[in-house]
Amino acid sequence: TNDAKTGLPPGAMTFFESGAGGALTYIGDAQLTTLPAGEDRILSYALDNKTTIDREVSNQQSILKGKISKGLLEITRLSRSVTRYRIKLSEPGDRTLIIEQRRQAGWELTQPDKKLVSLAPRHYRIVHRMKATATDTLDVVLQRPQLQSYRLTGLSQADALVYAGTEGFDPPMRKAFATLAALKRDIDQKEQALDRLEAERKRWADDQARIRDNLSKVPRNSDIHRRYLDRLSAHEKKIESVMGKLDGARAELDKAKTVLSDFIQKLEL
Repeated sequence: TNDAKTGLPPGAMTFFESGAGGALTYIGDAQLTTLPAGEDRILSYALDNKTTIDREVSNQQSILKGKISKGLLEITRLSRSVTRYRIKLSEPGDRTLIIEQRRQAGWELTQPDKKLVSLAPRHYRIVHRMKATATDTLDVVLQRPQLQSYRLTGLSQADALVYAGTEGFDPPMRKAFATLAALKRDIDQKEQALDRLEAERKRWADDQARIRDNLSKVPRNSDIHRRYLDRLSAHEKKIESVMGKLDGARAELDKAKTVLSDFIQKLEL
């Protein structure tokens, strides 16, 4: 603490400890930045071999709430970063530690109590007191809410099912996602059926093209020529049948998509 009337320039600072009889013992050096009158700094001047600290960081994310309006889903997610410090002393005793935790833009410190925390330019300084113990833990928790937006039409059936079971949403919203998942599943099934019919039509058309090619290479009015004509006629009937089914499948798919679109547009939660 600079309790003088003038500021101190940057430079080296040497620390001594006063012992019995006023004898001074050298304990370390530190680098001092400019220190105006009346201000204080925390300086590192030596390594404490009697204290060991391990640090473990875990990150979690949860959904706080959601909102649906005009086909848009807005989700407020809470990101939570927990840093656990494990402190070990070589021998039990009362000890006051200052833990420096790096500050992050957009994140709020929620643990420990802010009364125990002061701010440095790039860090939180957290006071932690140990009472007659050799081991202890300190959890430092930072939180950050994030708003994310999604188009409901772009959600997959799997996404809708996940949201239908998300506790961060209220029951009406979970029910809406369950309905959305069912409508998405219906569309997926109809698209698969349409794809199967398209594949069947292509198989018949490819086989028909092969028969036409063979037909051009055999003598007219021969038995094999007549057999190819019969097969060509049968294939034509198959293709016509499949084309009719394709028209119906496309109509069913369009209807299912309309039902989904109408459901999404009416959602206001």
